[in-house]
Amino acid sequence: MIERALFKRSGSIYLDDVKAIVFDLDGTLLNTIGDITKSINYALKCYDISPCSEEEVKSFVGNGLKMALSRAISSKTDKHFDENDQNLMYELMENYYHRHPLECTKPYDGIPELLSSLEKINIPFGVLSNKDDDLANSIIRHFFPMNFFLFVRGKRKGIDLKPSRRLTESLLLPLGIGEGEAVFVGDSEVDYETGRNYSSPALIVSYGFRKEKDLRSHGIEDLSANVHELRDKILKLL
Repeated sequence: MIERALFKRSGSIYLDDVKAIVFDLDGTLLNTIGDITKSINYALKCYDISPCSEEEVKSFVGNGLKMALSRAISSKTDKHFDENDQNLMYELMENYYHRHPLECTKPYDGIPELLSSLEKINIPFGVLSNKDDDLANSIIRHFFPMNFFLFVRGKRKGIDLKPSRRLTESLLLPLGIGEGEAVFVGDSEVDYETGRNYSSPALIVSYGFRKEKDLRSHGIEDLSANVHELRDKILKLL
């Protein structure tokens, strides 16, 4: 069972069912779009396909990098690539990204301070990403103390991706975090559905990879425009 302390806010004591905060990585904690775009464009260039802009790639990500690459290919060419070619292109992209994961990536303004404040009031938090597990862990380890996090979980072979309920159950239930006991934080409709599928609140930011109008088209109305707004909304739920 995860232990957490009572804390005071506005003269009152708050302790309810929220046992952990589950953060998305790309577009939420870290702006990774530059390195993702470079990796995708490396694979495209190897097949003489024109490159994508960062704005284009922002609309492709959210369901794992293999899907992002597939969307990039479809957006740039009508040529058909068989499964072997697509797998090879993914390997090219993945290998490039593993070699160059940190050239452009950086935390969003206010994120280090937000995590520090949660740690100080003894609120456990972790990272759940559709990025490859080893990449997610190495990137997080570069920017933040790993002892900050209750867990850092990325894509693993044979395991569902977000927004799968089976994924969140397999990760959170062994930690004693049942449905409705976590707050999910992300920048996309995928993160919103991840929270809903676990009967939990999802706080969605509009400073990440999705445009505000696109988020609202998925029925997401309550958006955080910056990390300060996000922090206030997290504290209100605790």
